[in-house]
Amino acid sequence: MQVEIDGIADPRRLSERIGHHVRLQHYDRVRESIYHPAVRFQDIARLACRVTQGDLASVVMVEPERVVILATHGWTKLPREKAVLDAFCAHTVAVARPVVISDARRSLTLKALSAVSALGVVAYLGVPVMVAPEVAIGTVCAFDRRIRKWEAGDIDALIDLSALVLERIHNRNAIRRQRH
Repeated sequence: MQVEIDGIADPRRLSERIGHHVRLQHYDRVRESIYHPAVRFQDIARLACRVTQGDLASVVMVEPERVVILATHGWTKLPREKAVLDAFCAHTVAVARPVVISDARRSLTLKALSAVSALGVVAYLGVPVMVAPEVAIGTVCAFDRRIRKWEAGDIDALIDLSALVLERIHNRNAIRRQRH
């Protein structure tokens, strides 16, 4: 199920959902595998951009205070992390389902994000990386610099790429467990 949102306007509520203990327990179980240098996500970001025909794409993980950008495509000089309250992806992880935004400039909450105000992002499509029912740890997302009506095929493609992200994390976790 997808949702067009206006963002979670209350920063405290957004932080509570991101910092929920169940989500963090799941995140902690795979944290080491996510950041292991052998796990790469650049190809997934590139494919997300290609299949959605968006201007930009990324693979990110959402921690309680920051969003860690693991891979990007189409961006130049993007920081490797940003504050959780300044990221579209925090909203996607908080609702734990695909988020579709056609024009972020129309939202009081989202138009203040630096991606909108500084980088010119207008549209966003984010699919959560789900580790359990209703528990997301990150996103695969596409962005556009114009108003965009995202198609069902775009969402389906990002869902498939999100599953691939999770598969890579689980594979790395299995290798790590075998070595210990």
